[in-house]
Amino acid sequence: MKLWRRASWGIADQVLNSASNFAMGIVVARAVPLADFGAYALAFAGYSLALGVSRSLSTEPYAVRYSAVDGGRARSAAGSSTGTALLIGVALGALVAAATPFLDAGTRPLALALAVSLPGLMLQDAWRQVFFSGARGSSAFLNDLLWLLFMIPGFAWLMISASHSVAAYVLAWGLAGTAAAVCGLLQARLWPRPAKMPAWAREHRGLWTRYLGENLAVNGAQQVLFAAIAAVAGMAALGQLKLAMVALGPVFVLVQGVGVVAVPEAARALRAGQRSVNRVRHGSSGLVAGGAVAWGLVLLLLPTAWTTALLGPQWPAAAVLVLPLVLVQVGNGLRTGDAVMLRAMGQAHRGFVTRALTSGLSAVAGLLGALWAAADGAAWAMAVAAALSAWLWAVQYRRGRAEAASTAFPGAVLMGKGA
Repeated sequence: MKLWRRASWGIADQVLNSASNFAMGIVVARAVPLADFGAYALAFAGYSLALGVSRSLSTEPYAVRYSAVDGGRARSAAGSSTGTALLIGVALGALVAAATPFLDAGTRPLALALAVSLPGLMLQDAWRQVFFSGARGSSAFLNDLLWLLFMIPGFAWLMISASHSVAAYVLAWGLAGTAAAVCGLLQARLWPRPAKMPAWAREHRGLWTRYLGENLAVNGAQQVLFAAIAAVAGMAALGQLKLAMVALGPVFVLVQGVGVVAVPEAARALRAGQRSVNRVRHGSSGLVAGGAVAWGLVLLLLPTAWTTALLGPQWPAAAVLVLPLVLVQVGNGLRTGDAVMLRAMGQAHRGFVTRALTSGLSAVAGLLGALWAAADGAAWAMAVAAALSAWLWAVQYRRGRAEAASTAFPGAVLMGKGA
C-alpha cells in the first residue's frame, strides 16, 4: 500500500511536470510551421541533455545513497546535491550563451532563452528528486503545480498577442520553472550549497562518473540523431517526428513518473527481500509497457479530425509515425525494471555499458532509417532497436544479479535467492 501511494505521487507529479512540456509543445506546434518546430525540437533536446548531466552529478547519487537515510545526514546531503545542480545549471547556461554568437541569427534568441532558463530549471528538478528520495512526493507535486500556475499567465499573454516566436514561449516556460525553484527553497527550508560541489563530486565519484557517461550516451545520442535527421531529411522531417512524440506525451509522463520513484523504491526493496525486488522490477516494466499500448490505441482509434483540432494542421503528417513510436515505448517499458534494479544495486558500470550500447544502436538505426525513408523510416528503425535493447537489458540484469550474489554488496543474499 505504501509502495502504491508513493508511486501514485510520482505519477501524479510527473503529470504536472510534463503538462508544462506537453502544453508548450502543442502551443508551439500550432503557432509555427514544421521546420520551426524542428528547431524547437533541437533546443528541447539540449535541455534534456543538460538535465541528464545535472541528475548524474547531483540527485541520482543522492537517490541511491540517501533514500533510506533519515535526519541530519540526509539534510546535509540534500544541500550539497541541490547546490551541485544549481552550479551545473549556471555553467551550462553560460556555455550556451557563449556559443550563441556562432549560431545563425534565426536561432540566437532561442539559444539565449534556453541559457537564461537552465540554472532555475536544474534547481527545480533537483528539489523534485530530493523530495521523492525523502518519500515527500506531495512536496514535489506542489512544486510542479506552482510551476504550471506560474506558466499560465505568460503563455496566455503570448497566445493573445498571437506570438510566433519559439524563443518567447521557451523563456516563459523557463522563467516559470525558475520561480518554482525559488518556492522549493521555502518548501525544503534548506539552502542549496554550491560550495560543497567539489566534496560531493569526490565522495560520489564511483557513481556519478558512470551515470554521467550513461546519460550522455542516451541524451547525447538522441541529440545527435535529431541533428542527423535534420541534416539528411530536413528540419521539417524532424518537426514531424517531434510532433508525434508530443502526441505521445502521456506515455513519457508515465515513464518519468515511474522513473522518479523507482530507484528509491528499488533501493528499499533490496533491503526487504526478493519478493519486494520482483514487485518493483516487474511492476515498473508492466506499468510503462501497458501504458504505452493503452495510449497508442487511443491515438490510433480517435478520429483524425479530433487530434488535428488539438495538435494543429501539421498533425496528419505526423500521425503516420504513431504506431512505430508506440512500439519504441513498449520496448523501453519492457527494460525499465531491469535498468532500475541495476542502478539500485549500485552496478553503474553495467548500466553505463548497456545504455551506451542501446543508445548507439537506436541512433544508428534511426539515422539509417532516415536515409532510407525520412521520418517514417527513422521511426520504424528505432522500434526494431528498442526491441533489441529490451533483450540486452534483461541479459545484463541476470548477470548483475549473479554478480551481486557473489560479492559483499548488502543486498547480495537477497539477490541470490529466487528468480
